[in-house]
Amino acid sequence: MNAQEIINYIADSPKKTPVKIYVNLSAPVDFGSAEVFGEGKSRIVFGDWAELAPILEDNREKITDCVVENDRRNSGVPLLDLKDLKARIEPGAIIREKVEIGEGAFMDCGNLTSVTIPDTVAQIDRAAFAGCSSLASLSLPETVSTVMEEAFTGCAGLTDLTVANASLEYDSWGLVEGSEPLNVTITCPAGSAIETWAAANGISTKMLE
Repeated sequence: MNAQEIINYIADSPKKTPVKIYVNLSAPVDFGSAEVFGEGKSRIVFGDWAELAPILEDNREKITDCVVENDRRNSGVPLLDLKDLKARIEPGAIIREKVEIGEGAFMDCGNLTSVTIPDTVAQIDRAAFAGCSSLASLSLPETVSTVMEEAFTGCAGLTDLTVANASLEYDSWGLVEGSEPLNVTITCPAGSAIETWAAANGISTKMLE
């Protein structure tokens, strides 16, 4: 869709304010076309506020307690279904121990400048830091034995990368875009696989003490 088609779609879509209502009742209430869950005196109601607001008002004497939740107002566009999306870690999040940094975990976190990776992380998954254009430094502890492809694609600001595992091999991480390497210095063990790769691709290295 082009810009005008998107504008027309939003303008012409029926506008709704979806709500979720937790309600305790002293007598039965008809909630119209809304979806109603629960038994006894407690109900959870999903529906449009335009329909449910007058129902709540007309049945005030039957309602002993009520909480209304909503995440948007007069919306004509459904929210993105997030259930099947890969997890994404936002700037400032803490990486807990005994996890892998999953696919796209930090993708496009443009304000991310550095990350501390604990020494229990074993894998950096595909495109984990892709598009982190402000990421300046990163240290991969010796426990990291696998870094998947495109992990650092688009990390134009990356200038300092430490790779502690001497046997970790480069596999299309994104440190070379086209034929040009990033302006990054890799600190790694002498004689390591990553040192050999860096030398062959014109990337500066420092020896890890």
